[in-house]
Amino acid sequence: MPEPFSLRTIVNLSVGTRYLRDLMDMFDGRLKLVLAAYNAGENAVLRYGHRIPPYREWQETSPAAPGRRRIEYLPGTTFDSTVQPGLRP
Repeated sequence: MPEPFSLRTIVNLSVGTRYLRDLMDMFDGRLKLVLAAYNAGENAVLRYGHRIPPYREWQETSPAAPGRRRIEYLPGTTFDSTVQPGLRP
């Protein structure tokens, strides 16, 4: 039987998902910018005019970087950037 999540794990997941939600709001649901901001920091994305920063490690490793393969979702899932009333804390 798997062990239950620790309080630390639960807090980390909660804070991490809240941060991603805030980035989604900051970058109008543009997933590539959200991922770039999560990786390089939101100030880097803002500094480059709401574009993916031209950092080598980002360009080489991120599937969201320009010229890379598109982001694929698991079968049966989709990405919906709209926030439905009552679902956001």
